[in-house]
Amino acid sequence: MQDVEDSRATLEFLLVLSLWFVCSGVLSPGIAMLAGSSAIVALGCFAVAAVGAYAAYLSGIAAASEYGEHLRALFDTHRFTLLEQLRLPTPADYADERSRWRELGAFVGRGIPPRWSYERGVAEPVNPWPRLGSRGVPERTSGDLER
Repeated sequence: MQDVEDSRATLEFLLVLSLWFVCSGVLSPGIAMLAGSSAIVALGCFAVAAVGAYAAYLSGIAAASEYGEHLRALFDTHRFTLLEQLRLPTPADYADERSRWRELGAFVGRGIPPRWSYERGVAEPVNPWPRLGSRGVPERTSGDLER
């Protein structure tokens, strides 16, 4: 888990560093010209910032790849624990597992209802936008009384 956090921190650092170099490259030449420096100094500030931004960006791409590999390994290691936490049945074979994750991805990503049933309990969708009564007060439903 520490490897994942370290690789994410490295990725974020490099992307922020690249952004700072870009901002420096945009602002430094103008500030140098306003301060009375020559155009060569302004061009040098821009060139140094552009090279730094590009180098940080290329390093960020490598860090993003490493972060993705850590996430993939973490998911592969804990995928059955995730199914247990979601109260979903454990797949019987590889084809069933692929189908289950495809359905779960469609449910989470696109809101397509899954075809499976929960092993324990019943999960009902919770309406985050309750209907308002005539006075602007949310109406109570039978589900509210059970909670």
